[in-house]
Amino acid sequence: MKLLLQLLLGIWLTFSITSCGRNTETDENGNKTIDPSIEDDGSGAIYKRMGITKPRSLSYNPSDFHNAHINEILFTNNINLNPETATANDFKSSFKAGETIKGVAYLDKTAGEKFGQNGFPILKYTVGKRKHKWQIERYRKYDQGLLFVEFFISVPLDQYKPTKGGASTIANSMETLSKLKNESYELKASLYTSSGSKTAVKGEITYDATNKKSKDELAHEIEQIRMKHVSSVPLPKANMNEPAIEEQLVDHFNNMGWQETFGKTIILSEDYLYKKSYTGAIVSKTLSVAMVSKNPKGFCMYQVFTVIADKTDDGYSKFRRFSTGDQYGCTCNWN
Repeated sequence: MKLLLQLLLGIWLTFSITSCGRNTETDENGNKTIDPSIEDDGSGAIYKRMGITKPRSLSYNPSDFHNAHINEILFTNNINLNPETATANDFKSSFKAGETIKGVAYLDKTAGEKFGQNGFPILKYTVGKRKHKWQIERYRKYDQGLLFVEFFISVPLDQYKPTKGGASTIANSMETLSKLKNESYELKASLYTSSGSKTAVKGEITYDATNKKSKDELAHEIEQIRMKHVSSVPLPKANMNEPAIEEQLVDHFNNMGWQETFGKTIILSEDYLYKKSYTGAIVSKTLSVAMVSKNPKGFCMYQVFTVIADKTDDGYSKFRRFSTGDQYGCTCNWN
């Protein structure tokens, strides 16, 4: 009996020391983290006991140049610059219209883990008095253990590589630059997490927008970049197959007088949604559809609509547009 009591006391003391010695902290988002002064044995068991997620290990070994520019955004016109081997001579602080602008944000471990946990960074920048916010379209991911972010504000058409889904944020930022007045501007940039948390990562350049010819060339490249981007975006999946309704809706939207030519209907609903009167009688039915079209410039897109058919004595009327939703650029490979 005495031996059993000693054993139980030993277990209780071990648990008490472990629980009290392994302190937790709470970050700015309300998430529990382990006190950074506490060493883990490498197994991750301490995190499991505390009921929190073990942060990703960032094994990247920063260069002296990196350490000298922690949480700074530096800019270059060298699209292929390797941030790991870059030196001060690779960066510049002034750019002209039409020039490639690549940003490199050198991070400390705290900022690197913050981006790694919250997904794609958001770039916020001001040009003159105008403020802009874009999710960064192209950069290296943090599961590689890196502590820097690469992004582009302006990039040559032949070097642009589209990412999946969404809008081309590079084209959006280039469009901003192409519409500036013929003046010189200060462009100030900072990084936020995808959840909107502010970081200390920032930088700035001067931008010379006085060359109208270069801005016109930039405007032309923007349209080509958008076309290149949307060509990689797939169409949504159809959940119903009703050829007669699909054909009728193509005719309906083509007769609305819009500049786009509609060529395909994708029914997104899995079933009809019936609307009833206060007496319980069915008065109409609706569907959610994606209408695919091409505009006169050759760009393809799909737009989400709710369409409705009224109840009649002998069935239902033809479907018509009831409400309008979001639109998305997409591939033209749908004929």
